[in-house]
Amino acid sequence: VFDAISKELQSRALPLLTPCPNAKQGVGSCRDLWIFDPRACTPECIQGFEFLGQLLGLALRSGDRLQLLLAPFVWKGLVGDRRTNADVLTIDEDAGRIVARFSDPTPEIVAELSATGLTFAWPGIASEEIELFDGGASTLVTADRVPEFAALLLRQRLDADEAQLGAVRRGLGTVVPIPLLRLWSWRDLRRRACRAPEVDIRLLQSHATYRNCAN
Repeated sequence: VFDAISKELQSRALPLLTPCPNAKQGVGSCRDLWIFDPRACTPECIQGFEFLGQLLGLALRSGDRLQLLLAPFVWKGLVGDRRTNADVLTIDEDAGRIVARFSDPTPEIVAELSATGLTFAWPGIASEEIELFDGGASTLVTADRVPEFAALLLRQRLDADEAQLGAVRRGLGTVVPIPLLRLWSWRDLRRRACRAPEVDIRLLQSHATYRNCAN
């Protein structure tokens, strides 16, 4: 049953999870992993996340683990670890690099921005434009506000799944004591709740290409 639920969650059948932006852009790490979809914020979706939390709690209690390929970014959020731009880079390299470049911009970067007409808006998970504050899409990023843009973009990425994380934690708390999570690292929670992905060695070998290998 858990395998069927895991497969359905990681598909288009349910709107709760979405592939990492890196998967859609074909860059960076975690391209085979999933994150909580910030757009899944209807009452029905929030109930779905609470149910997901209950499933995680059941997996912890029963030892019958799920097979969810969630990014470390998600597991860190669930245990309450502090997430930084280094974590954003693992799921959304484009946004993470912009944050890193703009946090302490060089004169060259400032000059480059002056010609782009950048505003306080940035593509979201589904490439839709998200304003970093009300009216941001019509507010130009001037030279003196480049670090502000970086800080706002970082905050948007770090807080985007806040409602979803809260719902999963509420559901989890109905099955296991939430303070228990403070005793575990995010790796501990992942290992206890989910099985390691299975690798088909024969399939891997059939698609592997070796170059410049010594005899």
